[in-house]
Amino acid sequence: MKKFRYDINGLRAIAVLTVVIFHFLPTYLTGGFVGVDVFFVISGFLMTSIIFTDFQKNNFNLLKFYVSRANRIIPALGILCLTLLILGWFFLPPVEYKSLGKHAAGSISFISNILYWKESGYFDASSHEKWLLHTWSLSVEWQFYIVYPLLLLFLKKFLNINKIKFLLLSSLFILFLINIYISIKYPTLSYFLLPSRIWEMLLGGIAFLYPFNLKKSQSKILSFIGIFLILVSSLFITSDNFWPGYLALLPTLGAYFIILSNNNESFISVNPFFQKIGLWSYSIYLWHWPLVVIGYYYNIENWFLYGIPLSILLGFLSYKFIESNSYKVFYNWKDIFKIKPIWISICIFTIGFSVFMTRGFENHYSEQVKLSSFEVFNKNPHNCLIGEQEKIPNIPYCFIGNKNNLKVIIVGDSHADAVATAVISKYNLKNEGALVITRASCPLVINAKNNKLDNTCYEENFKKIDALKKYKDLPIVIIGRWSVYINGQSDPKRVANNDNRPLMYFGDEKYMTRSNLLNSFSKNLKTTLCELSENNRVYITQPIPEMGRDIPKIMSRLQLHNQKYIDLSLPAKNYYNNNNEIRNIITDSAKQCKVTVLDPAEILCKNSSCISQYNNRPIYQDGDHLSEYGNKLLIPLFKNVV
Repeated sequence: MKKFRYDINGLRAIAVLTVVIFHFLPTYLTGGFVGVDVFFVISGFLMTSIIFTDFQKNNFNLLKFYVSRANRIIPALGILCLTLLILGWFFLPPVEYKSLGKHAAGSISFISNILYWKESGYFDASSHEKWLLHTWSLSVEWQFYIVYPLLLLFLKKFLNINKIKFLLLSSLFILFLINIYISIKYPTLSYFLLPSRIWEMLLGGIAFLYPFNLKKSQSKILSFIGIFLILVSSLFITSDNFWPGYLALLPTLGAYFIILSNNNESFISVNPFFQKIGLWSYSIYLWHWPLVVIGYYYNIENWFLYGIPLSILLGFLSYKFIESNSYKVFYNWKDIFKIKPIWISICIFTIGFSVFMTRGFENHYSEQVKLSSFEVFNKNPHNCLIGEQEKIPNIPYCFIGNKNNLKVIIVGDSHADAVATAVISKYNLKNEGALVITRASCPLVINAKNNKLDNTCYEENFKKIDALKKYKDLPIVIIGRWSVYINGQSDPKRVANNDNRPLMYFGDEKYMTRSNLLNSFSKNLKTTLCELSENNRVYITQPIPEMGRDIPKIMSRLQLHNQKYIDLSLPAKNYYNNNNEIRNIITDSAKQCKVTVLDPAEILCKNSSCISQYNNRPIYQDGDHLSEYGNKLLIPLFKNVV
């Protein structure tokens, strides 16, 4: 019987506590996410020890290995998913419930890391409304569990144990270098997917395959260094760093040193608190993130005071009543359908997939809740908008209607795309057409750069100006989300990494002083407008009012709880105060270049408030983009565009 490794149990405690503290208090422990990397090293050590120990005894059983892992992971995960799906039925609007169903199905089938990679980055603001985001790491581990023993069994047919060990050691260095490349080139992919994480698990495996015989004093020193490296990583690494990347060596080497030292007399090994937290670590990890989301979802102040103790309590209960239960291990593939975790997975997957396919079982909601919730999908149907991360060498032309009889050109960013159909509503698109040139986060201002993206927009704007000059005498309507480029995000929940500095800059200084930024914006906007107005009638819109919160989500949530009177409007004075400088620059630049200014606020901000809904329905698809329903309110604004 193997001797219990109290040091590894204490290491689990460190890993889970850093993650939990980071998620509840991200500004206090900026690198706490490294706890996941520590878990990966532990997993690699344990899986390697199980496989190679059985190899040496010639009694490794692949089914037994898989079933043991499933017994360990799936029951507690399944209960979490089921609990969220049940609560979601009562408390989540259809769009959010649909998303939860998708993520539950992805989590229990261990592909959630792939789903989240395709949706957004781990540190994006939107991640705080994904109830099962943290299960990406379980998916990575499970994918490792599937591939690793199969690969070793294959190698065992051709190589002896020593050669396999050396091959794994060599692979560790190669995979680490691949990780560095992927982290720089494809940061979101590197965070979520196995190829850039497998080296961390192999590092744990190497700790088992190549142990050191250390003196007691050496063991203590190495253990201390390991703890120090993990703590330093948690305190000083931030989400701005490429991750995993080369910096991941710090926490992973820390975990490697602790495992290698095999010091069962260290502080984390003998401390009862760390030992209990280590035992409950998996369940604590499972339950803590939904609690984080609850605090974010309901804007609960000082939520960490309740959320962290609740995470530990729920982790303890989950460990005691779910994890600690014994589940039968099977050795024969004929018994595969007797494996309880398989049936748990099938049931949860079926429920989650059904929720997703039925759009959150939409028929159990009132019509009003459905109308508000699904407004998030009520977007421009012409698919003209080019995504933020796409690199297309040519200008993103999009013709609507008859391209041989163009009547108007619309150019700008996602706000231009959001109101394009209002601009073209007066045309008969069977005989007349419009040219739409839009790219997300790319306003038409010469020399403007975006500090969150590459230079695609900067380079493309020069080409746009040249291209637009060829369409002489056609009216050009320029629309932009001007506020975000100068003021930063209006919705605190859309601020990623606590960074809400202006997105726009000119020259080489990414974060300009406000006066320099405003002066540069004024100068380059004037250049842009004057150049285009030489041969065309040019129109430019003032900033569209931004609500500072996600209107469809909030309205549907309030309606779900039967709140009758809902007013999410923005005081007009707030809009004008926040945009006064920008509005003046647009007005002055337009006047000097004989360009016509169109002001959405004249329609949307009457009677001292800027409306967010009309006839009890949201006019926004989020907090700042008008929906197809809402943009029709602006049709009168564009009636004189000729």
